[in-house]
Amino acid sequence: MKPTLGFLSALLLAGLTPLPAAEFFVSPSGNDTDPGTEAKPLATVERARDAARQQGEAGRIVVRGGVYYWKQALTLEPQDSGLTIEAAKGEEVVISGGRVVNEWRPWRGEVLQSDLGRLDLPDGKFQQLYFEGRRQPLARVPNFDPEHPRIGGVLFNERLVEPGTKTKFGYRAGELDPAKWTHPERATMVFHDSLNYEQTWAPLKSVDAANRVLEAARGVYVLAPGCPYYVCGLLEELDAPGEWYVDPDSKTLYFWPPSGVPKRDSVIVPALSSLFVLQGDAKAGKFVENIRITGLALRDCRGRTIDVKAARHCAVTACDLRNVGTGVYLGDDTHACRVAGCDMTQTLGDGVSILGTSTDHSRVSDHVVDNNYIGDFGWGHIHNRCGGVYMHRCSRCRVTHNHIHDGPRYAIGMDVGNDCEIAWNHCHHVNLTTCDTSIIEAATALDWRFPIEEQVERNRRFNGNNVVHHNLLHDSGGYGPGRGGKFEFPHYSWGIYLDLACSGWRIHDNIVWNTVLGGFMLNAGLDNTVENNVFVGGKQNQVQFNPWPKYPMSGHRCERNIISYEGGAASLYTVRQITTDTCRFSSNLIHCAGGPPRIAGIPRGATQKNWDEWLAMGQDRGSVLADPKFVNAAARDYRLQPNSPALQLGIRSVDLRGAGNYASPERRTWPRPEMEVLREPADYQPALTIEPQQPALRTYEDYALGESERGAAVGAEAGVSSVAVTDETSASGKHSLKISDGAGQKPSYFPYITYPLEMAEGCLCAGFDLRVEPGAQVVYEWRDDPYKYNLGPRLAVDAQGWLTANNKRLLRLPYSKWVRFDIVCALGPKAIGTYELTIRLPDAAPQHFANLACAPEFKILNCVVIMAPANGPSVYYLDNVEFKREKKT
Repeated sequence: MKPTLGFLSALLLAGLTPLPAAEFFVSPSGNDTDPGTEAKPLATVERARDAARQQGEAGRIVVRGGVYYWKQALTLEPQDSGLTIEAAKGEEVVISGGRVVNEWRPWRGEVLQSDLGRLDLPDGKFQQLYFEGRRQPLARVPNFDPEHPRIGGVLFNERLVEPGTKTKFGYRAGELDPAKWTHPERATMVFHDSLNYEQTWAPLKSVDAANRVLEAARGVYVLAPGCPYYVCGLLEELDAPGEWYVDPDSKTLYFWPPSGVPKRDSVIVPALSSLFVLQGDAKAGKFVENIRITGLALRDCRGRTIDVKAARHCAVTACDLRNVGTGVYLGDDTHACRVAGCDMTQTLGDGVSILGTSTDHSRVSDHVVDNNYIGDFGWGHIHNRCGGVYMHRCSRCRVTHNHIHDGPRYAIGMDVGNDCEIAWNHCHHVNLTTCDTSIIEAATALDWRFPIEEQVERNRRFNGNNVVHHNLLHDSGGYGPGRGGKFEFPHYSWGIYLDLACSGWRIHDNIVWNTVLGGFMLNAGLDNTVENNVFVGGKQNQVQFNPWPKYPMSGHRCERNIISYEGGAASLYTVRQITTDTCRFSSNLIHCAGGPPRIAGIPRGATQKNWDEWLAMGQDRGSVLADPKFVNAAARDYRLQPNSPALQLGIRSVDLRGAGNYASPERRTWPRPEMEVLREPADYQPALTIEPQQPALRTYEDYALGESERGAAVGAEAGVSSVAVTDETSASGKHSLKISDGAGQKPSYFPYITYPLEMAEGCLCAGFDLRVEPGAQVVYEWRDDPYKYNLGPRLAVDAQGWLTANNKRLLRLPYSKWVRFDIVCALGPKAIGTYELTIRLPDAAPQHFANLACAPEFKILNCVVIMAPANGPSVYYLDNVEFKREKKT
């Protein structure tokens, strides 16, 4: 009989304790026909759930120690609200969504085979196999490299097959042997692209062995020559210990065990997508509520281990999740759920996903992710938004006291959310396979379909009041193309990155060390505050504030921070178009061990120490250049000694000894030691001297065919325009750079090349060979800022071939002929608003033009830009591009 409220009240008035909730026991030795008592337990949690439903009240399921192989996910609905599912105290409970493979027979050499038809598998499309609890590599070429597990074991494509391609590239002779592949249609290509925001997994669409070309079924970003790739899922490539392959037609598994014949129950393949599915009906107002899952070891599923939608006040605590897709997924219409004290590793994607799909952030709110250990995660097909914890379109969520390390991209990522807190986390050694990234990343202007004004207003209402504080962050990683297009590690990463017009954030009391581009980066946005942080040891830069023409930027403050670095080639700040209205720097303590600091992006910014110029702009008022006197910087103890000059600036000592995991009844293991992970060597020491921003001469002879320009920002629209090396023609040698334009370019100045080249004094001699084809339009110009600029030398060729120099018509160029241009222009104090130009037409004497006028305000150089403004199919070529500084006499 279900107790009534009156009956319970009577018990209380009588001084009696209410009857406990129904309790059901489950054991590997149980029987589903038994009552589920401790003496006569049930065999399955599913039957225990049904028994609790029959009681009509919240119940408790106690799972005894052992291994349970579930045939299907356990679905919990609103009628199950209040149910607790927990491991018996002190007992190890393993719930697996996999199938054990035990029946083996010899196949070929060391490779064994097994018939999967006897197993209860939905299909043969699983992408993982686990041997003794560790994931094993799908048969691949080249082989998995255990010494470099994240970025080793790859080939580098030789060339692009067509401009702007996202899917097709050429491979080198002798690296692949497609002729032996009997089922190439089953193969998967895993490859990186020119931007390397993510690692793409795609079916192999086609192989052209005669021309050595691979094509993927899909791609995300434009490829470049030299991008890493491998091909997997081919039986003929099963040639190394640990590799495996499954034939979906014959349902046969092939496996080369790393250590002889596998022991019983040591090989598992995942079968289920999820283990727990909590599913309410938000439209009907029926939520799953107060479910508690605790103390379980969850294993071997393909997708979301715990999949939660339309649920409130549910909790996952003290669980161990490994060898799964995503750990815990909190989806639409979930509120006030808690993931705490769990251990997660060897996931394919996120450890915890908080993922709303609606622009109404209140549909996902008030979640807590606390005290979890998430290590060595993200081994599958990751998108460019992947993290130990990843949040999207949510409100009032808290991510606290987690220890997160060794993943392909962020430790913690958040896109489009408000009133969230990220605090007291210890995050490190992430961004192992991607770049343009950070340890903690946020992007809040992703409502692209709205006009800019509405996006800004939405930011104020839905994407503000977030805070990042008291996080210990280090070793930012990053993997991507460096100079010459060769992939390198670490590369292009920050500690904390507010991207895409984040607004109204407060970043305070964090300690960040060992980064590539700095402890903090901001890309546009409004009213963000960066205060009382400790930023140490950025390899190339320490703090960056970057405007974005598409979005407004104002009201930022960077104050009372400690910034300490070695100096050398590293800059203190990288800024552009900065004023005290866009961002005010003040009361910072700055320690540059190599001497006065340098700020990149202002006059005398690239190669000159310009602290005085920075102060003259009204910045860093009240700031001090001094040793901060850390307690023990060599031991990474960045607390302040009592005599630190930082204290006089109002800077508080930041003590993060409490960051990361802590002892708690909810904690799965305590103490929680950090697991051993084999890592790539990473050098975060700055170079001693600044390398030239641009090589003196580009002949393109050392470029691969199809490769884009190096050391420059290139803009092109895939399938419409391109910038790529070709052997169709050249001014000298065999290669040149081909710029191809197309109809309907948005914006019209695509394609373009921007060469960063900052000079504040001296004289620059620049030149290039140009060949224009009929209809081509060319613009070549020197700017003192990438966006809001005064123009220095500017050459333009119109569709009829007429050449102008800063709007002065000079001559008409011949089509399909190489012409040489050489420019000499003084900068800094020597700049007088004029330059010299020499033109060499084919079979003609050089023509010299002196005192060509440019903007009188043009004094410094920030970049050289080359564009193709034609709005139709057209082509021109560049060769022998020069940037030579005049030698001082």
